[in-house]
Amino acid sequence: MEPIEYLRLLRRRWRLLVASVLIAATAAWVTAPGDNGAEIVRYRADTTVVRDAQAAAPQALATVQLFMKTGEVPRRVADRVDFQGNPLVLARGLEFELDEAVGTMTITATGDSPEAAAALANAVVEETLAYLGEQAQAQTQDAISNATADVERLQSDIDDLQREIREAEDGEEPTELLVARRDAKLTQYGTALTTQESLANQPAPSAGYLVLEPADADLAAPADGGFEAPRSRPARAAIGFVLGLLLGAGAILLVERVDPRLYTREQVEEAFGLPVVAEIPDAVTGGEHEIVTITEPASALTESYRSLRASLLLMPTLVLAGGGSRPRDGGDGAEPRVVLVTSPEPGDGKTTTVANLAAGFAEAGRSVLVLGCDFRRPMIHRYLGAAGEPGLADVFTGATPDLIDVIQGTTVDGVLVAASGSELANLGDVASAGRQVVARARA
Repeated sequence: MEPIEYLRLLRRRWRLLVASVLIAATAAWVTAPGDNGAEIVRYRADTTVVRDAQAAAPQALATVQLFMKTGEVPRRVADRVDFQGNPLVLARGLEFELDEAVGTMTITATGDSPEAAAALANAVVEETLAYLGEQAQAQTQDAISNATADVERLQSDIDDLQREIREAEDGEEPTELLVARRDAKLTQYGTALTTQESLANQPAPSAGYLVLEPADADLAAPADGGFEAPRSRPARAAIGFVLGLLLGAGAILLVERVDPRLYTREQVEEAFGLPVVAEIPDAVTGGEHEIVTITEPASALTESYRSLRASLLLMPTLVLAGGGSRPRDGGDGAEPRVVLVTSPEPGDGKTTTVANLAAGFAEAGRSVLVLGCDFRRPMIHRYLGAAGEPGLADVFTGATPDLIDVIQGTTVDGVLVAASGSELANLGDVASAGRQVVARARA
């Protein structure tokens, strides 16, 4: 589409653009939180943890990240930083960068101030490590308790077997099997006792990770450029204005794509495969039923009608003969021309065009007969200063025997008119009798 076409499109759909701009600007103005012009600055702070090389079996980084985002840790962090909302909302604002190969994880928190961002980041890490340490301690205590229970159970089994051995010896019964079972229990007892002592004497369990670099408020930086949407109403209205322009332009293009109507010369020529011989601009005339070709002979609108007249006079006529058609020169020796003016909707300008075109032909020295075939809203007789009845409707219905009986003179020299006449109930009569009327008019 050429740039000039976009301008024409904008001229045709300007109301849609204005409505879009007004709606967007008004919505931006109404939703502005205040008129103080201040902008909210958000800050980011980072802290990094690293896998503890001394830890026996630290949790995977992905598991640690999951602890930071769900469950007990977010609740502890919310309590620590005095966050009143849902702890999971606070956790969703965190960002993570994991490096499994090195064993590090960087946690980024956002806050309204550098101190708030750093405090949140450090709280997340510290509460997570504390939680992991508690879990490791609980696991160690469970292991010690299980080992102690095993030692006590084995000691009880050994005591029972020792008593059975003494009873067997007193009764002079075989003791080999009982002794073998006791010795096996003694071996298990030694292993369980060693495990118990090892667990009881080992250092306090580690969380599995260490803080490599805590968050520092002095190093906190503005988040994403540092600014959210402006709070002032004028600034938001300006943004709404720009967005409204963009949305309006998009809406115009969308409506134009789905609109089946024809607006431009190029669209008409492409749709019908025929050239446009003239264009009549929209115009407001000085009075009702005015023929501008007569009242304003030097106007641009009159020139457009003259251009149409010239195109029609120079155009070859189309003569129907033997079921076919052939073009023939429209010179002075040709049959009188018949020009049909029609349109799909009322109010498109058919009657105005007919009146001005008839006056234009008469101005060029041609004799003109206007046949008023608008039987729903007959108006041509008013333009030409003639009576509305009788007319063609009377000829079609047989109330008037001949076309010559309804032809009238007009206020325009060289122009005669056969008005539409009374309203025609059955428009099928026009189709059946129209050809005969046109042939009679030619004669």
